Amino acid sequence: MMDEQSDQQFGNMKWDDDYNRWSATINFAGSNGVRVHIDTIGFEADERIIGQEARRAFTLILESDRKIREMACAELLATYNQIWNQGAHIDAETFMLRLSLQAITIYREGMAEIFFFDDDMFAGHSVVVSLNENGEFDSASIGG
Repeated sequence: MMDEQSDQQFGNMKWDDDYNRWSATINFAGSNGVRVHIDTIGFEADERIIGQEARRAFTLILESDRKIREMACAELLATYNQIWNQGAHIDAETFMLRLSLQAITIYREGMAEIFFFDDDMFAGHSVVVSLNENGEFDSASIGG
């Protein structure tokens, strides 16, 4: 069963029974078609409410594109230049510009993961930046 709902913050959303969360596609930070997955306070039909922690996390992400990219750069630029890069080293600005926002997963506690396409810097693996429940972008890694 696929329920649909319109939300002031997330737009048109669809309930995903497989993952027990809402999903939406938004335009964000110059990227079109970014998938956003949002956990709710519960899984029953009357609990499919997006909590304030998740809403705050999303607002913070919307306001922090540069900061998120800087976290990815701080954690991964040296790894790219020393291990993955097959040519001349790149600088921080080039690294950040090559990242393209792919998806955002927001958890009910206010934590989130922000996924970027890597422009083949890491052989097609995603770059993932994590937001903790305190509203801090605290790590970046190379994902699946």
